[in-house]
Amino acid sequence: MSIATMLPMGDLTNPGQMRLALVQVVNWGTFHGAHTMHVDRNGTLLTGNSGVGKSTLFDAMLRVFDARPRSNEAAAQRAGGAVEDKRTTFTYMRGKVGDKAVGEGSASAFQRPGATWSAVGLTFDNAAGTRVTVSA
Repeated sequence: MSIATMLPMGDLTNPGQMRLALVQVVNWGTFHGAHTMHVDRNGTLLTGNSGVGKSTLFDAMLRVFDARPRSNEAAAQRAGGAVEDKRTTFTYMRGKVGDKAVGEGSASAFQRPGATWSAVGLTFDNAAGTRVTVSA
């Protein structure tokens, strides 16, 4: 008995394969409040100008899979190659937007300086109707 006999394929290839369908962030980086990005089953291209949040979304996805991931530092690098500012779970949760002058030095400026919470959810589904969300 072939798999096509057990599970009719129709026009779909691998209907039981789980694929990313949604990326959901709440208070993550500069994404204030709840935001959802839909991912097409056939593929999605994430593009945009510098600073619009592409690396922020990828780093959010990494947090779900690994509690201590190496963030995408490409967006935080200066032209000379030195990392301008290290991205951490803390700075993403607070929504770091830059630095502010404090006396003769500087301190981080945050979009959410007080008590806050953040969440990242990845929803996977398949063509057979199963849907699962994992979050951090």
